[in-house]
Amino acid sequence: MKKILAFFLLIFITFSAVGCVPSSDDPYEGLIPDGYTADTVGYEYTVVCDTEADSTLVPAYGTLIGDRLLAHYSQIEDKYSCVISTEEMIGEKISSKILASAAADIKFADLVQTD
Repeated sequence: MKKILAFFLLIFITFSAVGCVPSSDDPYEGLIPDGYTADTVGYEYTVVCDTEADSTLVPAYGTLIGDRLLAHYSQIEDKYSCVISTEEMIGEKISSKILASAAADIKFADLVQTD
């Protein structure tokens, strides 16, 4: 009897979880309000990475992953007519710049990667 109840509970949980999967190909479709448009033309995205990070979003020229990352950034720049600039700095400097930028209400970076 316990096995039968456990089986029905498993079936119920499975169908409940499947019902929560978005039906469209874009998982973020419901998060964007109707009528919203983003203007990326000319925008400069800044990516800052900790010099001590295990993996980096700042490409190292001449390496396989670096070359692939540069090609990906170039595709994004071409597709959205924007500029992606990257910068490496030590973790302590990142922390102080984030605090100073927040206090001054200015943008430090769009994406910060730390270890």
